[in-house]
Amino acid sequence: MTLLHAAGVIAHINSATVAASTAAELMKAVIGHFRDEFVSSSYREGCPTAPIAIEDASGSAQLSDVTRRCFQDTIAALAARLTEKDVPPRPRRRAATNALTSIQGAFILACVMHSPSPFDLTIAEVAASTQAAASTSTGTLTGKGNDAMTVTAQDLRANLIGARALEFHARRSVRSRGARARAARAVSPCPA
Repeated sequence: MTLLHAAGVIAHINSATVAASTAAELMKAVIGHFRDEFVSSSYREGCPTAPIAIEDASGSAQLSDVTRRCFQDTIAALAARLTEKDVPPRPRRRAATNALTSIQGAFILACVMHSPSPFDLTIAEVAASTQAAASTSTGTLTGKGNDAMTVTAQDLRANLIGARALEFHARRSVRSRGARARAARAVSPCPA
């Protein structure tokens, strides 16, 4: 299931690349897809890979390798597509990792808040920082002196919130018992 999910995500990234003319549009399309799918499932069907990675992979080297590969492949695919949108090599990998980290945090917060607003914030911040990276490479960055640094600081704050939420979820899950219950939550990350 995890590999199949990753393949679907990568296929979406590839199709979004064709429709997007800028790095910001690509990020908006990719993250917007996750938002729309999650909202349409009444905040029940998020990313199945993250709960598996957090809850079950530590007990299985094979499962840990599969989940790691899913995230690495997704980041690599998004970074490769950012090449087509003029994002230079170093910021391209960082932008792809930032997007995936922010998406995972948005799943958790959207579930808890029962609102798409964490995804909307993620879309705005990731799109802006990714476009700033692309604009820097082409020499077209606009704004006052350190606007790009302000966006980066906001991204770091959003990622820190997402990382802390994931850490809290991981600690809580470690204390829970029953592999079957954890597997059920992996499919349906939010209660109705």
